[in-house]
Amino acid sequence: MSEIECIVDLLQTGYNGSPWHGPSLVANLTDVTAAQAAQKPIPNGHCIWELVQHVTAWVNVAINVIDGQAYAILPVEQDWPAISAEDESGWQAALGILDSSMEALIAAVGELQDDALWPNLPGVEFNMYWMLMGVVQHSAYHAGQVGLIRKSFA
Repeated sequence: MSEIECIVDLLQTGYNGSPWHGPSLVANLTDVTAAQAAQKPIPNGHCIWELVQHVTAWVNVAINVIDGQAYAILPVEQDWPAISAEDESGWQAALGILDSSMEALIAAVGELQDDALWPNLPGVEFNMYWMLMGVVQHSAYHAGQVGLIRKSFA
């Protein structure tokens, strides 16, 4: 298996497969309602909806870098976007955007060659490999947070 194939597998498995660490992000989001997604059971913590938008934002950063844009740290309003409408259609839209963004990232990574992984990205001290492993880790971290927040619903 090539390094690219491995990264694609890690992205896919962590997002909606059966990862070693526990439930995937999609598994933890299954059957969460808009009302639940907007709940903040941890004082000063984020809600599931905010976590979904945050993961989506960083997936899109990775897509942009693969597409040739410079890596950029997101300003807070893009890193943690405000929830625009706390209703079921807004929640389903947020989930749909996450899903299409993750599909686009997986497809974009699948088009890369292994040698594209190693040179540092322009203007930063890390390479494509490190960034993509970061997306894998970031998604797993927030999948765990979603799982913990879900436990508060019982």
